[in-house]
Amino acid sequence: MSPDPTLDEAVGLHQSSRLDEAETLYGRILEGNPGNPDALHLLGVLHLQRGALDDAKSLITRALEINPDHPFYLCNLGIAMLESGAIDDAIARFTKALSIDPSYLDARYNLGNAKMAQGDMAGAAEEFSRVANMEPAHLPAANNHALCLAEMGRLTEAAKLLDDIVTRVPQDLQTRTNLGKILQQLQRADEALVHYDTALAAAPDNLALRNGRAAALIEANRFDDAAAAIEAVLTARPDDQDALLNLANLQAKAGELSAATETFRKITELNPGHAGAWSNLGSLLWRHYRYDEALDAIRRALAIRPDHPDTLDNYALALAASGQPDEAKVVLDGALEENPDHEGLTFDRALLALARGAFGSGASDYRARPGIQQRAGYLFRDRLPADLTGQTIVVEADQGLGDELFFLRFMSQLKARGARIHYAGDRRLIPMLQRASVADSVTALSDGPPRGDGTTNIAVGDLPYALGMADGDTLPPSILIPPLAERVNELQQTLDSLGLPPHVGVTWRAGTAGKRDAIFKQVPLEEFANALRGLSGTFIALQRLPEDGEIERFSQSLGAPLHDLTALNDDFDSMLALTGLLDSYICVSNTNVHLRATQGRACHVLVPHPPEFRWMYDGDESPWFPGSQIYRQGRDGDWSPALGALRSDFR
Repeated sequence: MSPDPTLDEAVGLHQSSRLDEAETLYGRILEGNPGNPDALHLLGVLHLQRGALDDAKSLITRALEINPDHPFYLCNLGIAMLESGAIDDAIARFTKALSIDPSYLDARYNLGNAKMAQGDMAGAAEEFSRVANMEPAHLPAANNHALCLAEMGRLTEAAKLLDDIVTRVPQDLQTRTNLGKILQQLQRADEALVHYDTALAAAPDNLALRNGRAAALIEANRFDDAAAAIEAVLTARPDDQDALLNLANLQAKAGELSAATETFRKITELNPGHAGAWSNLGSLLWRHYRYDEALDAIRRALAIRPDHPDTLDNYALALAASGQPDEAKVVLDGALEENPDHEGLTFDRALLALARGAFGSGASDYRARPGIQQRAGYLFRDRLPADLTGQTIVVEADQGLGDELFFLRFMSQLKARGARIHYAGDRRLIPMLQRASVADSVTALSDGPPRGDGTTNIAVGDLPYALGMADGDTLPPSILIPPLAERVNELQQTLDSLGLPPHVGVTWRAGTAGKRDAIFKQVPLEEFANALRGLSGTFIALQRLPEDGEIERFSQSLGAPLHDLTALNDDFDSMLALTGLLDSYICVSNTNVHLRATQGRACHVLVPHPPEFRWMYDGDESPWFPGSQIYRQGRDGDWSPALGALRSDFR
């Protein structure tokens, strides 16, 4: 820079944020020397700081006419262009600056920002990663790198990156905010709340943090706390769009369809370009069987953000639910071509493929399921060799109890390949699995599975892929678990004391209501009971955690006693024996269906729409549960045809 003391004085004022005085001095310099490129450039930067973008671009362009290869000039002109929306022009300036000085961090960081604004998340992530590698203390670059990964669906990787930053710089509020948001997307709401609470202790009035915390409270199903947090923000700022979005999502999870729809529409009235509100409105509507409205709302979102992967995922789910699975697959395939590492897109394509019998591709994509990515660093996630003689395979449980029992059917194929098998599972299942001889040894996963040299650790849900499952394969049957003889005798006596056969078990609900990706299965209690009214038999409630009055309401609609054996859900050996003894079990899919399958017994399964993959996209039976009869909720949400067919089958 020029040694002119007047210019040095102007720069000093500029750096001290005394912009008016600095502007006066820059003007005096240019009066005497209109071609001073540094003065032109710095005056342009001053206008850029004030938001006077046209003046900034004009002045910096004049400086570049004099010195066309100055990387600082190019970078700041690029920033002005980026802020004015000329993204391609900005990228050209940043790229030229870097061709002159590849180590220029500000140019590379802003190139990442420009690519991010352009929607090129992969390209942006590469630039931010290079900045962070060159300067580990550059927290904005590291944060933006993580945000790009999250947009690409690489949530686990993004969370790990931000967690490492928090470990190094625990006081950085922006990192904690971003980490909280990503942990929430990973359904790790309790962990997200820790970061939000820590950040809010330092900045209690930060609305972004308060809105993030409210969203995490919703994800954690702490509805009362979430409502209070949202109300506090809306009291301070009634039209805060993030708070309104939280309110709409809370209303949706609480089943308040009309209120949630109204709130989503209020957001779109305030901001017609709010793609997230349009997409979430569509998600709400298709889950309430209003498919045309849902697809219209999601298409509005896509008109704003055509390539947004989460919106495309939502669009595919809506198409599949509305009866257009082929179109849904096309959307998922296209989105994954652009976002090949997106966990949500991949997992939803897996569920669609498996539900339609494409077991090979479905098993491969199923490796992207939520939760397992945290253990991906040490688990084997590829194909196993055909000959495993002499090898020790440690199979680890993942997901829920029902999933664990379901996927154990593939253990026999491991044995057939000659492996020595150790199984690390849910502690509650260990005695039963030891009796079933599913492995050479069985321990609790919570005690820590064996790891290290000589062992290959694999998740039980990855076994279909690891063993080479292909389309058209004959599916292995459920494992068989011998019940305890004394429990069988006890439960048979209990059943005999309750009434004459047939003894019919019933369950009307499973899963957790409200969570976007949770499996929630429920049939209206009174409609279910009315369908069984007048049929002969002794009816027994196997419902886990029935709500107050539910058994009495079911009994009243049934017109007969409903005997309460629901407490046995906490005693797996007793429930195992009971499910094997029942003459019939009419239910939504739940863990007891898997227990009954281990007794070689079939069920009558009420399948909500859209169906869980185990019960297939259509058909009266599932190849996973041969002999079990399926009764499907209508695509319009109506249970009447299914319950009518159920009643006819039991007459």
